[in-house]
Formats: sequence, C-alpha cells, structure tokens
Amino acid sequence: MRLLQLLALCVQFNVVPCTLANVPTTPCPRIFQYVRDMKTHTVYGAITIEGYRAGFNNTLEVILSMPSIVHSTGSLELLNIHDLPRQPARLRVSLTHPLPSLVSIKLNGKVVCSGPPAQGHRITTIKLHHYTNIQMMPGDHYGDDSDSVESHEYPNTAMHPLSHAKFGDGDHGSLSYERICGQPVNRAVPLMFKGTKSRRGEWPWLSALYYKNNDLGSLQFRCGATLISDKVLLTAAHCLMNGKNHLQADDILVSLGRYNIMDWTEVDSRTVNPRALVIHSGFRSDAFDYDIGAIILPNEINYSNSVRPICIWTESDEESIIVGQLGTVVGWGFSESGIISDVPKSAQVPIVSEVDCIRSDIGFQLTTSKRTFCAGGQGAGPCQGDSGSGLFVSRGGRWVLRGIVSYALIDPDTGKCDARKYTVYTDVAKYHEWMEDHNLRVS
Repeated sequence: MRLLQLLALCVQFNVVPCTLANVPTTPCPRIFQYVRDMKTHTVYGAITIEGYRAGFNNTLEVILSMPSIVHSTGSLELLNIHDLPRQPARLRVSLTHPLPSLVSIKLNGKVVCSGPPAQGHRITTIKLHHYTNIQMMPGDHYGDDSDSVESHEYPNTAMHPLSHAKFGDGDHGSLSYERICGQPVNRAVPLMFKGTKSRRGEWPWLSALYYKNNDLGSLQFRCGATLISDKVLLTAAHCLMNGKNHLQADDILVSLGRYNIMDWTEVDSRTVNPRALVIHSGFRSDAFDYDIGAIILPNEINYSNSVRPICIWTESDEESIIVGQLGTVVGWGFSESGIISDVPKSAQVPIVSEVDCIRSDIGFQLTTSKRTFCAGGQGAGPCQGDSGSGLFVSRGGRWVLRGIVSYALIDPDTGKCDARKYTVYTDVAKYHEWMEDHNLRVS
C-alpha cells in the first residue's frame, strides 16, 4: 500500500518523492511529501488534501520551520481548482533552503497534519496561507459528512455595494464624519514588531488590502490602509504597485472593519472591490518620495461601531509641531517571531526631526525628504506587512492621521526589521492639495 501511494503521487505531480538523508521526515506522508522535480532537480512540497467545500472560502494554512535565518517565505499554488470539491485538492509548496520541517497543516481552522518544529538556536517560522472560494453550481449538493474537514462560510454579501453594508449590531447611518472621526467605541490603550495586541474595535478606520494573485488562485494580504471618509482610504503608493506597474482596481480587495486578517467569518468586517486606485504622479518604484495613494470605494458607506473614519490633520504641516510627540502605529506586519500577525498590533513611537533621523543612519539620506518624517527607534514599531498603515496622533481627544508607513531599514545580520532604527513615514499633512486635486474630500 505504501508503494502504491508513492506511485500515485508520482503520477499526480510528475515527480518522485525524496528519500535523501538531508530531507526532513514528513509527519503525514498521505497528506504531505517532499518531492523532487526530475526536470529542474528542485525540491518542493506536495499536498494532497480532502475537505474543500463548495460555497465556502476555503482557507489552507501551512506552517514550516527551519533551524536557520532565511529571507524568502515560499508560496502555495493550487494545481487542480477545476476538480474541486469532488476530488482532493493538490497544492505545490515552494520551499526555501535548507528544507524546512512541516509543523502543521490546517484546513478551515482544523488541524489535519502536525509535526515537531525544527530545533536550533535560531529558528525561522514560515506561515503560508491559500484562499479558494469554490462557487456552488445550480443543482450541486454536498452533504455534511461528519468526517469532513470543518469549513467556514464566506459571506455571500462580500461583493455587494457598500451602500447596502451592515456592520454588526452597531450600524448607524445617521453618524456624521464630524461627530465620530477619530473616536472609536472601544477606547484604545496604546502601550508590530514587539507591539501590543489590539482589541477588536479599537481602530475602526484600520483596513486591510488583499492582492488577487490570479497565477496562484489566491488572495494574499498585502498592506494596511486608513479610512478617511465614507468613500476614501489612504495607503502607501508602493502598496498599489506590482514592480514598476500600477495595480488596477480589479487586482485589489479592501476589507473594512477588519480585525483578524485570516478569519473570513467576521460579521463586522466587509470586503469589497474598489472602484479606483489613485497613485501620486510623483511616485517612482525605484525611489522613496511621494509614497501615497488612495483607494476609492464604489459607494458611500454608513459609519458604524466597527467602521469609522479617522480625522485628517488640519493644523500647520510644520515638522516642529509633532517632533518630540508620541505617535501610535497599528498594523498586521511581521512579529519578532518572523510571521505575519493575524490580529493588529499597536506601538507608541516617538517622532524625531529629519536631522536626527539622518544623523542616526546615513541610509536615511536616500529615504527621507521634506514630505516625510521619522519615528520609532526604541525596539518596537512597524515591519513588513505594516506598509500603508497609518500613524495616529491624539489631538483634543480624537485620533488624527499624520503619517503613512513607508520604509524601514533591515537588519543585515537577520534580514528582519531593525526596530532599533527609525521608520520613515509619508507626511499626510503635506498632501492636502493633492487630495483636493483628486477630489478626495472628507465627509
């Protein structure tokens, strides 16, 4: 039987299972195998798994670990989407080197395979996610087999116009921008990388951007964004780029009121296709200035307890006003353990002058300008995945958006974010004219 299983795997993937001494032992050989492509001689992971359901957004999570520091993370590729759900799903897992050990595989929140993590002084943990929404065709019916993997339903209203959105029990269409901007229902207690886990509803203007990777058939969390009105979000321009090419509105999904970026069953969040993306004309993918962009929603939204705008900075744009103050940055970026945080973290960061920023590291000469400012440098702050998120300043009992996470320096020894150094933020206060020119009015 064991031989037949391996032969079947060879037929499915046109590869042969690896038996080399340096290949980790798979804890679940019927589900996961290390295989070698005989044409390219590369080794990757092959997953064969049952339990995908029609009418659901199926979420597959794969966690790997290795006793070394690596900079790449790998990816998941679904090979037979048209066979689902009648046939087991087959996925290819691109692997780093040295080969990682499989720690766990989850399908729709249920562990279907688990093994011991790698051992060593320096451990890299890699968490990969793949999302597959299988449409149920007329006449299809799939019973609830008690042995099947639990699935979570993806809300059928996820693509409906936002003007019809209802966000939980706290939806109030009469709430105006002037009354509620910068005021969450759940008051934040600001205490990312070594940041503090936020509570649900603390930052109702925080939104998540997902990239539709059509090549892999998946949604990938990309960046944070900040809701500033009933139709507009601000983010970093580089979040709306794919290399040197501008992304189109159809390439992005926006999730408002988001808390857990891996939980598609959240009743208080809403995921929609934007109507348009606006990237500052001065931004260049090979430079660091003018890193600001806007996402235009298709319809005006009704504010609620879960979805509220932040206030826009209306005071002078002079740097001296904010230098020495504490800002709060919130996002889902990489944690100190090297994996994307499922829920947002917040960190308080001191704002410093451009002179002090450049004096701290010569590298900031290339990444700062009169349209940026620096903050952080105390061991906690944003990391990869936090790009596009906002830096908020408390003014008169309200939170006000002053910055957008733009760039950070990487520790050359670890390849991770260096939270001892400052982070560069786009200064939103310098872009009021740009916002007016593109009719990004606050309301």
